[in-house]
Amino acid sequence: MNIKIFKNEAEFNLSAVDFISGFCKKGANIALSGGKTPELIYKSLRGRDIAGVAFFQTDERYVPISHADSNAGMINSTLGKEVVFRHFDTFLPIEESLETYEERLPSEFDLIVLGIGTDGHIASLFPGDPALLEANHKTAHTTTDDFPVHDRLTLTLIPILKSKKILVLLKGRDKKAVLEKLKDNKDKSIMDFPAHVLTKHPDVTVYALL
Repeated sequence: MNIKIFKNEAEFNLSAVDFISGFCKKGANIALSGGKTPELIYKSLRGRDIAGVAFFQTDERYVPISHADSNAGMINSTLGKEVVFRHFDTFLPIEESLETYEERLPSEFDLIVLGIGTDGHIASLFPGDPALLEANHKTAHTTTDDFPVHDRLTLTLIPILKSKKILVLLKGRDKKAVLEKLKDNKDKSIMDFPAHVLTKHPDVTVYALL
């Protein structure tokens, strides 16, 4: 795992944009996380050559795309509607949305961009959720009581660990403890701290602004 610590937000954002744009080649498949941390990064990515890239989302809150909490809505508005962006259709019932999205996923991603929550969750794979042990499906329905939107749709660990490259973005003082837990993974269960599974992947880069 390659970890790089940044001192200011401008450098953090620019380095992340450069990193992601390095994978933006014709035919590439890139999965993007939602949340506040990557929003400015995606806006800057819009100014790069991203034609021919298929973008996907790592997870979604089960709300309409027009909702303020929609990850798809945020990604759509920052990258622009002219790009290829495939996402969970939250107008469908949950099971149908999962099945439809899974059918559209590539055999593997060239890059997945992830964040890590203070509880260690990645995508919408939360501590203790049975979806962390999913062995057959690439998507899953999860739930959380720790955030306003209870129902979530997410990639499982199958496509995450199969991705060629993973970029983790950590920003904020509360993420310092997250990074320490990520590095200190001895005898740690992914059920307690899901992000520990990233140590099983051979090519993970962490950008941290703490």
